[in-house]
Amino acid sequence: MAQCGCLHQGRYYKAGEEFFSCPHCGERCKCEAAGAVSCQPAGCAAGETCEVRNGVRGCYPSECGRCQVLGAVSHSTFDGRPLRLAGDCNYTLAAVEAAGPDDPLVPFAVEVEKENGEGGPRIRRLLVAVQGVTVGMARGTRWEVTVSGAPSGCKNSS
Repeated sequence: MAQCGCLHQGRYYKAGEEFFSCPHCGERCKCEAAGAVSCQPAGCAAGETCEVRNGVRGCYPSECGRCQVLGAVSHSTFDGRPLRLAGDCNYTLAAVEAAGPDDPLVPFAVEVEKENGEGGPRIRRLLVAVQGVTVGMARGTRWEVTVSGAPSGCKNSS
């Protein structure tokens, strides 16, 4: 009986499943053992909207996030917080990996290479990799973009 799910407001939930029970995401519930449902007050965070996506009610971002490189050391994260990164290093600014073959997300990575120069830290190169293609922009190569791993028919500039 412990493996059985729960019936809540006319809908079946699997054991261990969490869900929002009201249309405004004001209560988050969990299907516990033996068919019991426990609920707690909840709500969406700032920048999120309670809605149904792919048949699942939840709190989803109401707008796209944005991270920024504001110079060689000042950055802004997706949640708008300032971040300072100093020194000679490579940093991953953003990346996502597919959870499996059915995941609709397209894996990508955005990386920045930094170096110390005469005037302090500076960006050496910015790389964007998606679907086996890496696009790079390097310091000192004005108006030139390099592409590696491009499918046939694409022009590489290296």
